[in-house]
Amino acid sequence: ENTGLYRGMEYVEAYRTINDKHKFFESPLFREGSLVYGGESYFKVSMKYDLNQDQILVNLDSKYGFSVFKLIQDQISDFTLDGHHFIRVDYKNKNGTNISGFEEILVSNPTFKFLKKYKKTPSERTKNRRLYYEFKSNNKYSIIYRDVYYEVENKNDLKKIFPEVKGEINGYSNKPLMKHNFDQYMKAVLEVVYASMSEDIKTSNP
Repeated sequence: ENTGLYRGMEYVEAYRTINDKHKFFESPLFREGSLVYGGESYFKVSMKYDLNQDQILVNLDSKYGFSVFKLIQDQISDFTLDGHHFIRVDYKNKNGTNISGFEEILVSNPTFKFLKKYKKTPSERTKNRRLYYEFKSNNKYSIIYRDVYYEVENKNDLKKIFPEVKGEINGYSNKPLMKHNFDQYMKAVLEVVYASMSEDIKTSNP
């Protein structure tokens, strides 16, 4: 039933790691997930997400045993792993530059989407004269509004995107939540944004 997932390239690991500073989302182990690939839905797939290369790897059973395949990125429209739902983004930013890749949906309503981009970058290390790599997280956030992709770092960025509700954004404050859980903090601010928008603004969104 997973025949369509063989439309990819067999994967060979290029980085050696020796600790928990790996390049994958949540875990370096394969876990059960689901995805839409080439327009077809696949469930209970053994998979993991490479945050360095922004690629989905699947572990498939064949007549030769299990093989790891790297799926074709632009054939994946969305996937779910460990309860996190990701979509493939393909938009232009305000400067006209094309942005593409996988991002997690944190907020989705008829007017805008708030997304989180996970990324890990490698650093070389040596131990006992052997080379290995450690990966460091460098996550970012974005808003897709009126078919434009905006990078978001804080409330000030939201005020530039949604100037009509600038006062309501300024009025929200929860510094303990911002320091403890930035994802939840931004989601709370965006609840205020959406609730404060007029129906004209909401319905004017393409």
